[in-house]
Amino acid sequence: MSDRKLNLGCGPYHADGYVNIDKNPNQNPDIVRDVRKGLPFDTSSVAEVRAFHFLEHLTPDEMLDCVAEVYRVLEPKGRFAIAVPLG
Repeated sequence: MSDRKLNLGCGPYHADGYVNIDKNPNQNPDIVRDVRKGLPFDTSSVAEVRAFHFLEHLTPDEMLDCVAEVYRVLEPKGRFAIAVPLG
């Protein structure tokens, strides 16, 4: 099992123990990447992905593509944690 954990669209909220990913280099992420273009990780190579206050910034089609990409990189018993605002 991998111990790699990703924090998608981290903005200024970097998570300890995670690879913090954001498309904005001014946020000083570990990886500057527009997640809509895919994730730079092998299939089944990630233990956990978190997307807190990130998915709501995508169009419905982009959201589906992002979830499919997360599914691709997650290992079989991997965890996908999301948080979106209500209302």
